Amino acid sequence: MSCDLRCRQTVRGVVLACCAGLIVTVLAGCTAVAAPSALAATTTAHGLQPPSALHSEAGFIEIEPITFTLQGEGPRLELTSSPGRIFYSFHPADRQPDKKPLFVFFNGGPGCPTSDMLMSMNTGPYSADLQRTGGKPLAPNPLSWTQLGNLLYLDAPDTGFSYLLGDQPENPEARATVFDARNFNPFIDAAQMGRALLRILAAHPEIQANPVVLVAESYGGVRASTLLNELLFYPRFGDGTRIYQDLMLVAEIQRHLDTIHPNDKGVHTPEDVAQQFGRQILIEPELTGEYASVLSGEMYEAPGSLVHKVAEEERVPFVTCEMQAALGIPFPCDPYWNAQVWVTFFGNRDIYNVSKPGAWSTELDDFAGRTITRIATLSQMLGADATAIPGFAAEDRTGAFRYRTERESDLTFSKRIPIGGDLPVVGPAIQLLETAGITLPAAIDVPLVTPDPKRRVEAGSLEQVLGVLPPWDEYQVDCNMAIYDAFFDNQATAAGYRIDPESPLYGELFLQNLPLVETMITDADYDMAIFPPALPPSLLRYTDLVSNVEAINAADATTGSASRDDFIIVEYVPGALQDLATPVRRSIYFPHYPESGHSISSAQPREFFEDVREWLSWVKQ
Repeated sequence: MSCDLRCRQTVRGVVLACCAGLIVTVLAGCTAVAAPSALAATTTAHGLQPPSALHSEAGFIEIEPITFTLQGEGPRLELTSSPGRIFYSFHPADRQPDKKPLFVFFNGGPGCPTSDMLMSMNTGPYSADLQRTGGKPLAPNPLSWTQLGNLLYLDAPDTGFSYLLGDQPENPEARATVFDARNFNPFIDAAQMGRALLRILAAHPEIQANPVVLVAESYGGVRASTLLNELLFYPRFGDGTRIYQDLMLVAEIQRHLDTIHPNDKGVHTPEDVAQQFGRQILIEPELTGEYASVLSGEMYEAPGSLVHKVAEEERVPFVTCEMQAALGIPFPCDPYWNAQVWVTFFGNRDIYNVSKPGAWSTELDDFAGRTITRIATLSQMLGADATAIPGFAAEDRTGAFRYRTERESDLTFSKRIPIGGDLPVVGPAIQLLETAGITLPAAIDVPLVTPDPKRRVEAGSLEQVLGVLPPWDEYQVDCNMAIYDAFFDNQATAAGYRIDPESPLYGELFLQNLPLVETMITDADYDMAIFPPALPPSLLRYTDLVSNVEAINAADATTGSASRDDFIIVEYVPGALQDLATPVRRSIYFPHYPESGHSISSAQPREFFEDVREWLSWVKQ
């Protein structure tokens, strides 16, 4: 094992490993003096002692500047990312962790964290789900996925607890240049998460070769598709044949594969790579970009749709784009966004779970956010002393920043939209509502993000214990809107590269991966942010790759029962794939969650846990 000599760690005189930008310590309760790339570790949160050196850990993975290129769709761009620290939390399996898979969790956005979402919502040893804690900030989780395998949670760059580093963090002009394609496009985003994963594996030889299962929510579907493509077909990301070229990533993947396959150190085939990186669980994923958005909009407008049902329940007419056109309304109307706006502002429902009132998911996120920004409950959730994590305290964060401008201006996007103004749905809706005798105010507030503008330092908070941070930094950020903007509006998209998250490109990557990757995708009834019924027909639009896509219910063939589809069958065009043999067909497990919206692990955690357990039993071979 080779080590970076720049790393230094003293823990009562013990150094176990110092490799790949990450330092490992395993002595519970010890005081560490470490380089900022280190992690702190203690026993498992359940109090179990696995029969190995593996313990619950949390900390940061140092990511150096990465030079990469984009080519093919526009002028060749050579870009270099900012250095940063990716936060992670690791929990070993309750039993035989060296023989269990590693689940790698990440949320989406882009710009949203894993720490107050999947990590907090009933997948780990503890839950910070308001619905499950009995009024307490935290509660033991009887459905912890540590019963199924090892767990690794990653906050993507500059989300959650992760942060970027710069020479002039106090300079808003210097910070603004960072929020561009050099740091925020799906390819570098996936590559940075891949680097973090490979470095965690390198630091834990007990599980270095274990099967990896990506567990990705929402935009995480784009990230998982991109990351798996970078892993499975890694030579293509070094030879210039892909839109993204990252020689440093290719070299790191090669080193990892050479380590776990010591007798075969040439170029590893996609089939070889898939032995370890060939499983994914996608929770209400974004996959096919605008294809799914267009089809979702058509489905929302159709009679009897989910939106029409909400309209009936709320007794407020849903003014479709078709109705607006018939009324001669001069504004352009996009059916997908028209439905989203109507459900939010007229239906007063939460688009992430339309069976709930408008602020429901925000309340869950806020509750979890408060839990993990208090030192005692965060340490309990991590199974590690958060005060001992190098790189966490204010004094360790020289050069750290989270925001393009400052906290309040980056996160506060509340504005007033005049009724009957430029929002397409408003004018015709008002006409119908007034006809029905319903009066609305002259304007409505649209709080897209509502942070507390006061930086109060409360007893037990991270700021009280770890130190007050400048206004461009923060210990934990919910959804960072500056990042979201940067993914869509950046140097690469301005140069003609269609690599924004709404591009259909990522569905193509998904279909390239699918022959080698066992896949489970959730199907929730009440999700309008990502509408699962639109996924099968949106995959059918990739006519160069697939000849047919069909959603089926396995019970129908044997019992004739009528229930929601639970498999998607993808049939490929013969010879459509270049880097591997093209299969005739592939199946995707598509379990149905009739009580869920966007967050399956929050709404139906037991059903989700059992479905994952069953799916794992199928894909072990």
